[in-house]
Amino acid sequence: MKQRMQEYAAHLDYENAQNIKEQIIQLENAQEKQVAGRIVAYDQAVIYFSDNHVLSAYFKRGALQGMNMYDLDTSINNECSRENFNCQIL
Repeated sequence: MKQRMQEYAAHLDYENAQNIKEQIIQLENAQEKQVAGRIVAYDQAVIYFSDNHVLSAYFKRGALQGMNMYDLDTSINNECSRENFNCQIL
């Protein structure tokens, strides 16, 4: 993704470069440790990355409401790679 961002910037396509930069920041933040509280007054979304899968879970006031497992294709040009995951679910 960083290479693609640099390519957009080199071609003066700053809007697409900025979009990719924001996605990179989101992915970096998603990889920090996330904890879902059991007794909370707010909703939470949790994303867990493994080598080949992503698990997303949604909690409403501490109660699990839904969970999805996504397969990650590790091929370089695939749209569902780990780097592009946020693009797929946002």
